[in-house]
Amino acid sequence: MKRVSMGLISPDEEGRMPKSQRAILTALLLLTLGTIGCTASANHDNKKRSLTASADYTPQIGDVIFQSSEHTPLVDMIEGVSRSHYSHCGIVDQRDGQWVVYEAGRQVKATLLDAFIDRGRGDGFAAYRFKDEYQDDIPRIIEHTRAYLGSPYDFRYRLDEEHIYCSELIYKAFEQTTGETMGELTRLGDTDWQPYEQLILELENGPVPLDRVIITPIGLALADQLEVVYAVGFEVTKP
Repeated sequence: MKRVSMGLISPDEEGRMPKSQRAILTALLLLTLGTIGCTASANHDNKKRSLTASADYTPQIGDVIFQSSEHTPLVDMIEGVSRSHYSHCGIVDQRDGQWVVYEAGRQVKATLLDAFIDRGRGDGFAAYRFKDEYQDDIPRIIEHTRAYLGSPYDFRYRLDEEHIYCSELIYKAFEQTTGETMGELTRLGDTDWQPYEQLILELENGPVPLDRVIITPIGLALADQLEVVYAVGFEVTKP
């Protein structure tokens, strides 16, 4: 079964979005960021619950963490067209003695592991680990991931170098390290995009990009190179 996220922005000939489209996107982004902010604030005073939930997870550098993001129009669209609750992902590293997750939010950044877990629905997450034959590649995968720090988020979900989205970050770092691809690339036209057609049209300011091919979180999770090592409060999809 093929799964996908979709592009959300199409600039005009001068590289700018039309005013009406900027207004729509701004509203959606504010709702998304506001939800994340409220969730983080609410969970700050409930930190013990998150730490208890993940107490038996022993992170390793290179682990790929998947979660379901809090519901927003953008998240619901991504999950709807991909028929999956895998909304977001990041890759684990250790910096200054702290566990962090490199993720593509408003930009590619390092987030404390506990804070990353707190943002998921119900604090649920699943940790996938590169199989033994790829363990020696992890330092270079992390190095390539770090090279994208500060890159802006890609709301068009294209496999280019201008902007980066979450699963693309890990996909590219692995490909640049090994020369191999990982996961299932999917064409938008082969997904359940029809229920979201009007929103896609408004945000694209043009036709639905049916031939756009991307790597979704669920597509990445089903990669042959990964195996599940831990899950809590999260239904895991396996190959």
